[in-house]
Amino acid sequence: MARVMGERRTADFGPRADGAGPREREGLPAWRLLRRVALCLVFLALLDAAVVRTVPPSGAFERDYRLPPGGEIGSLPAYADHIERMRADGATPTVVFIGASPTWGHGIRDAADTFPYAFERAARREGTPGAKAYNVSGDGWLPADEGYVLARLAGAGDAFVVQLTYHTFSPAAREPSPIREPGLPEALGVPVTSADAAALGLRPTPGIDLGAALRSWMRRRWALYRERDLIVRRVLGDGPERRLFRAWESARGAQTQGSVASQDGVAAFDSLPPARQMVVVARYARRSSFRARPGDVEVVSLRRMADLLRRHDKRAVFFVSPMNEDVIAAYKLIGPGRYAANLDVIRAAVGPDFPVLDYHDRPFLTSEDFSDISHTTAEGGRLTGERLWRDAGAYLLGRAPASTVTAGPAPGAGVSP
Repeated sequence: MARVMGERRTADFGPRADGAGPREREGLPAWRLLRRVALCLVFLALLDAAVVRTVPPSGAFERDYRLPPGGEIGSLPAYADHIERMRADGATPTVVFIGASPTWGHGIRDAADTFPYAFERAARREGTPGAKAYNVSGDGWLPADEGYVLARLAGAGDAFVVQLTYHTFSPAAREPSPIREPGLPEALGVPVTSADAAALGLRPTPGIDLGAALRSWMRRRWALYRERDLIVRRVLGDGPERRLFRAWESARGAQTQGSVASQDGVAAFDSLPPARQMVVVARYARRSSFRARPGDVEVVSLRRMADLLRRHDKRAVFFVSPMNEDVIAAYKLIGPGRYAANLDVIRAAVGPDFPVLDYHDRPFLTSEDFSDISHTTAEGGRLTGERLWRDAGAYLLGRAPASTVTAGPAPGAGVSP
């Protein structure tokens, strides 16, 4: 093809429709390319705005919100951002609850019946100006998971309530990994030290990690990227693989504590069929007999949480969540001497600056308030939240010293220590 000076070279594109020879394909001008890029950016911005308005619904974080089951990683960064923004106004004391499935409310349908929001209602009834509670807990989280959540939110709350699940300090609980959500540190923008990486099986955060920085920025600024997992679940449902897995579990009769609670909602443990009660007991027995040691990764994670709260000069309460005393005593699941020794290790890790409430040693719930051994019904959740308010509310809101925190049994409690 003849080339004329000043013309752009083009490629043959087949015969022309008028038969006058081969037609030529024009190159895409720069202004058209820029226009298309701009239109794509506008479309993404509009789509992102729609996501922000609908996932989660506007104001959802302020209405007894809890992280969606199975979608904690996708939703937690936005939730943490929201708590930090609300903390900035300083109008209402913020109490952040961090824990595992008992605080998250496994088996409790309405999030308003979980420990944090029952605490908040009690504070609102009796306190001036009350308090705003946030349930930042995950179903199945271990102490290492909770430690990274606290590292992100240590500056965002006025006070903290850290729930301790007794059996998560068992070596059996750390199988196959001592951290349940390995993606938490990166999602929250919390660095992983070499020591943590070795203990938890994670990749240490390099000095300069442009990829992680970009992903962290995208999670904070791009709702469509941040909420992609939640959007997929809303569009496709729970997914065929998880439905098949649950059906397989049910067929072989190997339900876990979690599956029993979720299938029966807030049904009391006593109302479950005997065979399913035995499944719960057998699985809990495997995790309840252990000896805690100061060097265990769970104990080290707890010690670091306490140190972090101390450095930030925060008020905090740690509490061992209630357990079904009737079942534990009937099946001799936890030896009293072993429990006392393990709790001494836990108390030593927390240190003298923060109260440790032992709701196992000082029970106030009856067997009817539990859906299994370590998860409460809705009524049990309400009673526990109210109990936390009575025992520690004045201290957490800065109205009383830590020495006023008590863990005595409630008057008329149906279970004796």
